Amino acid sequence: FYDAMVLQNYMKAGTLNEYTKTHDGLYYKIDSVGTSTGQITISRTISATYTGQLFNRTLFDYGFNGRNIATLDVDGLITGVQEGLIGKAVAGTKIHMLIPSSLGYGLVAQSSIPAFSCLRFTWSIKTVTP
Repeated sequence: FYDAMVLQNYMKAGTLNEYTKTHDGLYYKIDSVGTSTGQITISRTISATYTGQLFNRTLFDYGFNGRNIATLDVDGLITGVQEGLIGKAVAGTKIHMLIPSSLGYGLVAQSSIPAFSCLRFTWSIKTVTP
């Protein structure tokens, strides 16, 4: 319940519109629809640029902010990012995600990410490989 309230307040304060909510409470918005036919699945590897930030605008993961491309196994990503990408993104997709703490790091703090933090990610998918 708390995450839902935090997400709703964040969206209202930032006038974030046109986000779709999943049954698990993830919100996502696709800015650019990819043109590839290769869907992202749990067993795929992706190359992408991305940023991750807290709702107070603190960037916690910005090394791949459009200048550098990361190659990542989808099964190694946090649950919220997996849910945002699988079945929704292909190569060429740019997607924004608002992730409740239950789909992020939950009660475990991670370096500069406090426990129970809702997260905001932007992903630009470059390639999807088996």
